[in-house]
Amino acid sequence: MRKPFIIESLILLLAATFALWGCSRTNEADIALDRADAVIEEHPDSAMAIIDAIDTLQLTSGERRARYALLKSMALDKNYVDLTTMKVLQPAIDQYITQGKGTPTDRMRTYYYQGRIYENAGKLYDASRCFVYGKKFGSLSTDRLTHARICISLGTLAHRIYQYLDAMGHFLEAAEWYEKTDAPALQFDALKKAHTCAIEKNLKPKADSIMGLIRSMPRLSVIPVGAIKGVELHHYANLGFPEEIREAIEEYLSLNQIDMEGLLDLAKGYVNLGETANALQCINAIPEDDKIRNTTKFLSLITTINMESGADKEALHAYMNLSEKIDSVNTRLFSQDIIVSEAHHKSAIGLLEEYINRGRIAACIIAICVVVGLAFMAFFILRHLNTTSRKHLKHLRIQQELDKTKMSLKLAKQLEESTHKNQELKQDKEELKQNNEELRQSNQSLKQDNEELKQSNQELKQDNEELKQTNQELKQDNECTDKAIKMRLDLIHSLLIAIIARNDRAETRALEQLKALTSNSTKFMKETRLILSSSYPRFISYLQERGLTDSEINHACLYALGLNGKDLGAFADTANQYNVSSQIRKKLGLTQHDTNLSLYLKKLLKETRCAPQTQEESQP
Repeated sequence: MRKPFIIESLILLLAATFALWGCSRTNEADIALDRADAVIEEHPDSAMAIIDAIDTLQLTSGERRARYALLKSMALDKNYVDLTTMKVLQPAIDQYITQGKGTPTDRMRTYYYQGRIYENAGKLYDASRCFVYGKKFGSLSTDRLTHARICISLGTLAHRIYQYLDAMGHFLEAAEWYEKTDAPALQFDALKKAHTCAIEKNLKPKADSIMGLIRSMPRLSVIPVGAIKGVELHHYANLGFPEEIREAIEEYLSLNQIDMEGLLDLAKGYVNLGETANALQCINAIPEDDKIRNTTKFLSLITTINMESGADKEALHAYMNLSEKIDSVNTRLFSQDIIVSEAHHKSAIGLLEEYINRGRIAACIIAICVVVGLAFMAFFILRHLNTTSRKHLKHLRIQQELDKTKMSLKLAKQLEESTHKNQELKQDKEELKQNNEELRQSNQSLKQDNEELKQSNQELKQDNEELKQTNQELKQDNECTDKAIKMRLDLIHSLLIAIIARNDRAETRALEQLKALTSNSTKFMKETRLILSSSYPRFISYLQERGLTDSEINHACLYALGLNGKDLGAFADTANQYNVSSQIRKKLGLTQHDTNLSLYLKKLLKETRCAPQTQEESQP
């Protein structure tokens, strides 16, 4: 009867222990602390009021005092009260850090708010060390928001010492944790910070990737449109092509929600577009007393604008201010000992692992004690069993025979079940064969679809090459047009000089230029068509709509300028001028009895020039 007595005693002892622990948890202070912990994220002012109302005399244990200190430090920080000493948080530091007690969440929070206090006091190296320690417990904690805030703090410190890649990694990790906690505003802010780091390192592929993450946020609709457009403007103003910059600027200006950062991005975009006057206008719109004027970003931008606009004196002055600003920032950073070297980091991690190992050693000692106690208990149980083994020997033999009988029946039943299962397996095998045949047919169909896709891709590539060739031809035509206009303007200038000055040499030079310009009739006619295409697009479009070829349009342009068929035939040196004129008249719907072709084309040129332009044609 001793075995049931021992078991019952252990059960009663455990029940009493849990009862006492449960009673201790019903303390009014514990209830108040639970309430404060539940509302501290969304209503920190209410949490502060609950904590202030707690009677500190009820904090009778180290655990309660530590929890009270931690929650009060959290509430003060969330209510924008910046602590600079450890007086409030010290009980939590003693309980959760020094003694290694508490949950991973308690220890992570303590390290984080200890780092926040160091940061408020200007001890940024100690702050970064605490953040690194706290992050080690992040994977074991359920407080995802605090884990994300640690990543934000580490990223901010890394950004302050120009370690943009490390900062970007911390901000992206924070964004992942904010997404898991369904905090879209905080997630957007973290992605925005990571995007800024990528731009400052000029990592266009990474910046494009982060922009993709922002646009694919599940709850992007809760973010203000102005904030999203501001990020897009910042992206394209620094890394975009001219047309992308122009579009981003127009979309941002259409919102009428311009802030100081937006003015800087607008100025940057205008600089990249070569519009230094607009850029300088954006810079001048920033108030003189605004703190953004003292940032390296502003000083660097105003230096570039002054250099582009030719204001060398102002550019030199801005550059000197920028150099002084960078020197002062570096001096302050090094004097505060912000930079956490690799050796310090490894040392910190080593101390943390040693601290964790101490807890493991303590756990091992407790486990050994438990094992020794169980060994003694097993010894007494075995001793009791030895005294009763003879009494149960006969009973065991009978039980063994019964077990053999039951086993035989069980085996027979299992044999019957296995036969039935084999039959089911055969049926399943046949079904699998049918499924495999269907899959094979599906794969064949997919292969055919894949071949069709490949063919479509090849056609798209060919279309793309044709578009590239067309663009190249258009570019060459534009260059040819500009060159032809310049040559004819030069000829006009030479003729004007010769007439005004009555200079025979100038007149001779002008005539030589004219002869050189008209020496190649084919080239002259093509250039005339390109110039009229630029000056009278409706005239050229009308001829193209009537099906005239480029060669026929070349002849039509000279007709429109006043040449008759005889002069045009002599100039073009073509024997089939009559056939060309007939084709033009036929395509324009003119018969042999209608008006003279030259007069018709002159009138058409005049009408298309005087016709009102569409909105697209009126735009420069």
